[in-house]
Amino acid sequence: MSVDDKKPTIIGQMRSFAGKHWAKLSGLDQMERVLAVTTWLAVTSFVMLAMLMDPVISGDGHYYFGMIRGFATHGSPALTEDVAAFVQGQTGRTLGQATFTTADGSVFGIHFFFYSLLCVPAYWLLDMLGMDTLKAFQLTNAFMISAALLYVRHAIELKPFSKMLLAAFFLLSTGSLYFQFTSAEIFSATLLLAASACFLDRRYAWAVALVAVSSLQNPSSILLIAPIMIGYWLELREQENKAFLSVSMFRKLAFAGAFTVIGLAPYAWFHLLTGHFSVIVDRGYIDYNLISPRRFASFLFDLNQGLIVGAPFLVILSPAILFFRAMRAGSWLGMLKRSDLLLLGFLLVMLPTLGQNNWNAGLSLFLRYAAWTAPILFVWAAAECASLPTRATVPVLAPALSLQILLFATLGGISLEPMRDSTTLKPWVETLWETAPHVYNPDAEIFVERVQERKEKMRLPQAHRDKYGNIVKVLSENIPVAEISRLVCDQGSALQPVDGRRSSRLKMMPANRGLRYVTGRLECFLSEWQAVTFPLSGGQSPAHAALGPGWARAENWGRWSYGDAASLRLFLNLDEAEAIKIGVSGRAFCRPEHPEQAVEVIVNGRTRATWVFTYGDVTTARPETHFIVLDDKDLRRTPHAIEIQFLFPNAVSPISLGYNSDQRFIALGLSEIQVTKIAKAEPRP
Repeated sequence: MSVDDKKPTIIGQMRSFAGKHWAKLSGLDQMERVLAVTTWLAVTSFVMLAMLMDPVISGDGHYYFGMIRGFATHGSPALTEDVAAFVQGQTGRTLGQATFTTADGSVFGIHFFFYSLLCVPAYWLLDMLGMDTLKAFQLTNAFMISAALLYVRHAIELKPFSKMLLAAFFLLSTGSLYFQFTSAEIFSATLLLAASACFLDRRYAWAVALVAVSSLQNPSSILLIAPIMIGYWLELREQENKAFLSVSMFRKLAFAGAFTVIGLAPYAWFHLLTGHFSVIVDRGYIDYNLISPRRFASFLFDLNQGLIVGAPFLVILSPAILFFRAMRAGSWLGMLKRSDLLLLGFLLVMLPTLGQNNWNAGLSLFLRYAAWTAPILFVWAAAECASLPTRATVPVLAPALSLQILLFATLGGISLEPMRDSTTLKPWVETLWETAPHVYNPDAEIFVERVQERKEKMRLPQAHRDKYGNIVKVLSENIPVAEISRLVCDQGSALQPVDGRRSSRLKMMPANRGLRYVTGRLECFLSEWQAVTFPLSGGQSPAHAALGPGWARAENWGRWSYGDAASLRLFLNLDEAEAIKIGVSGRAFCRPEHPEQAVEVIVNGRTRATWVFTYGDVTTARPETHFIVLDDKDLRRTPHAIEIQFLFPNAVSPISLGYNSDQRFIALGLSEIQVTKIAKAEPRP
């Protein structure tokens, strides 16, 4: 064998490979070079993370996993008993509700099996390596994300700047937030992203084929084919002197459109097994009567799970693109561009998803239907950013991308522990309702399940309190307020505003499903009473009262104040009262080293008394009751809750006096408060 015939070593092959690709990289302009490097970094990172990170069991992911196991072990998506036992052992979940049984006794999932079949090679690899086979989903997702990014990298129509933006939009949103999920969001999202890029690239047959494959798991994807074919038809008209439909045009359109038949596979499969085209529709999981303008707005703008939560950059970017386009266009018709067919496609694809009965299930940070449809918008926005005026590019893109990165970093992303619970209120919603309780009344299902913090049958009425203890929203049947009060409050109580602010007023507002919201800063006010006692020794706030800041934990006799101030509110209907007497029973913390405690008492913003406790007095040995009287003039100034504030100018910690190890600064130990209506003739203490 001659020297020339020797095979190169592995190291030599690696050097040769690197040299060739470095030569290619060196021949690119700076933007292309950055894009190439970042694309390969992203691809490598996703594959590595897929092997390292734990999967997130979501929605019907355990059914998809069962079908993977079925294909891997016996070549069928049937959910046999051994498959069901394996899935329960791996996920802790049973295969039951989302299945159907055929005439021969075989059990199948209600979802089509293609995504599970696609995950089988990853399952085999992980099983061979002795790793968690649930990672088959995210490993498959990693390869699908990689394929989509690599196609974008080599797409002809998009400029390098637009390609980089598109990769950033996808990776900072759906690509990362749903990467670990055991369901088909990434499957459809990557295919629709690639299909939309193919459309811009004028590869219409490929675009149709990719959309049809996406529809195997999310059927409404198929509707994107309509605007793709319209775009193809318009292009062919231009090529053939605006002929409406020539024979050659028909042949080309028919060839591209023929790939639509791929999307018929699920319907044929389920009809073969059950005699019905869709088990999901037959089971009532989809109700097209739910499609409404309210649901449409929820899809886009819901503050808990709308598209605005997962892709907030679109809120800045989309209006800016349309604004600068309008500035250049001479007419409304002149504003339209070929890429706008993607906007039409997005609307067509998302509208059927509004009929989903389970609107708040199996989510990451935002609605899963928005997650897999949004890439259509990402492609449109990235392509159109290239047409922004040079002077506007940075002022528009900087805040848009900053907002997206802020959401990504604040709520998790792929490298942190994301907030992946679909049954909790977003933190900004809590803050919003504290300041503006009448604003944002979400879909009934979103409200109930996030307030209950669990998935179960809707129980009404459902009330939500803010961090101050105020009832800010009640969702109920469409019944009178008095009936809602009876259901939310105790007998003899009624919902009333806690103060006189405009935003606290009680309002009735419509909800979907024929329900209604009661909003405001509300509390259950005791309506019929003569005398009432509020004990402070319980583990919770007493009924018709709310403890404000400044109180320590409850003890068997009452509570110590904690700090230099403390407050509480009493919710009593004062409409028929001429005067009331408030009795405050408590003790003070006094010692020889600290012989005096002063307590300033403020009722509804007015100082009503100053009590001084002195060590050695009998009053400090046991609780003593001090009284405050509010006459009719005071009551007229008190149309809402009675707020009592206590100020402690010389609170002290027991440890500083050598009394014990308690480090709290305490002053007043409150046992109970009594409120009594008094007649005009009754002597005032």
